[in-house]
Amino acid sequence: MRRYACLDSKKQITLLREVNDEEYRYFASLSSKFGQFLMEMDFYKVLDHAYKDLIRFLNELLERKSSFEKYDVNRYAMNYLFSIRTFLDHWETRIKRKYRSNQQYLDLFKKVTSQEYDNHMAYRIVYRLRNYVQHCEMPISNVIERFNDNNEKEIIVCVNRDRLLSNFKEWKPEEVEYLKVLEQNIEILPLFEEMNACLFRIHQELINFNFDKNSIMDCVSVLKLRRQFKEYEGSLAVVEYSDEGIRKEGEIFTKDRTTLKINQLPTEECKAILQMHIRNNERYVKMFDFCGICVGETKDKFPYSIGKDENGVTLFLKGKEIIKVNNINWIRLTESMSIGGAINYYVAAYADMRFEMKELKELTEQYSNIGEVLYKTS
Repeated sequence: MRRYACLDSKKQITLLREVNDEEYRYFASLSSKFGQFLMEMDFYKVLDHAYKDLIRFLNELLERKSSFEKYDVNRYAMNYLFSIRTFLDHWETRIKRKYRSNQQYLDLFKKVTSQEYDNHMAYRIVYRLRNYVQHCEMPISNVIERFNDNNEKEIIVCVNRDRLLSNFKEWKPEEVEYLKVLEQNIEILPLFEEMNACLFRIHQELINFNFDKNSIMDCVSVLKLRRQFKEYEGSLAVVEYSDEGIRKEGEIFTKDRTTLKINQLPTEECKAILQMHIRNNERYVKMFDFCGICVGETKDKFPYSIGKDENGVTLFLKGKEIIKVNNINWIRLTESMSIGGAINYYVAAYADMRFEMKELKELTEQYSNIGEVLYKTS
C-alpha cells in the first residue's frame, strides 16, 4: 500500500491519503528528473561553499574565534581556486557524456565561458592564478588586519604582484598590463567575489538550457500537493508498506513499527528551482512580495517598501496595473493581497509589455501559479 506521509524532525511519520497508481508514476518520474537536475545544481554549490568557507574563516579571525598561520588562509584560498576548475570540468564533461555531446549545448558552454573571460578581467586573473598555484607556489603573500573608513576592523588578503609576474610566464600581455598598474600587494578577495559572480552566471545559463515551462509546472504541482497537507509539519513523502493494519489517515507512528519504503518528494528543491527561475528571468518579468501593511499605490514605480512603522512592521506601496519604468512599459500579470487582517500579504508580477499577447497569457498563468505556491498569501 502507498500513502502520502509527513516526516517530522522527531522521526515521526503521519500517514495521509492513499496514492493512486497514476500519481505514483508521475511523482516517481519527477524524482528521477529532479535528481539529475539537482546533481547539476550541486556543481555550483560545491564551488560557492569553498568561497564561503574562506570568508567564514576570515570573519572568525576578526572575532578571534580561531588562531591562524598564513598557511591556513592559503589552504582555504587554494581550495576555492581548485574548485573553480572542478566546476568548469564537471559541466563540460556532463554535457559531453550525459547529453551526448549536444552541439548546441557545447556551443552554449563555450559562449558563456568566453563571455565572462572576455568581459571580466577578474575572471582571467583568478583563472590564471589557479594555474599559478598548481604549478608554482601558494598564492597568499600577506594577511593584514586594519580599520576601514568606518573605523571597523577588516582583514585584507594579498597576493604579491611581482612574484606573480616573475614566477609565472602564462600571463597574457593584457593581463600583465592590468597587473602592473595594481599595488604590489593585490587585494585578492574583491577578485574572488567578482569571479564567483561570473561563475554563477555561467551556471545559470547552463542550467536554464534544459529547463522549460513544463518543468516549472512540475514544480508547481509538487508544491500544490504539499499545500493540501499544510496543517502537517515536516517533509512530504510517499511511503510504501505491507502492514494491512495501518489504515487510519492521520495516524502517527515511527519507522521502527513496520517496514517502510520512503520516497521523499522534492518540495524544497522545487522551491529553489522556482526561485532560480524568477531570478533568471527578472530582466523581463519581475516578482514582488511583501508582508506588512499596504499604505497606498505607486505612480510610475514597481511595488516597493517605504520603511517600517514603530512596531517594526514593513510599510509598502502596491503597484498600478500598467507602469512605465526606464522608458519601458510594464503590465501587471497577477496580484493578490490578503485584506481584513492586521497584516497584508502581497504578491504581484509584472512583465515587459513588448511580449506578444499569447506570451503574456502564458506568463500570467505561470506566475499566478508560482505566486500561489511560493509565497504566503493569507
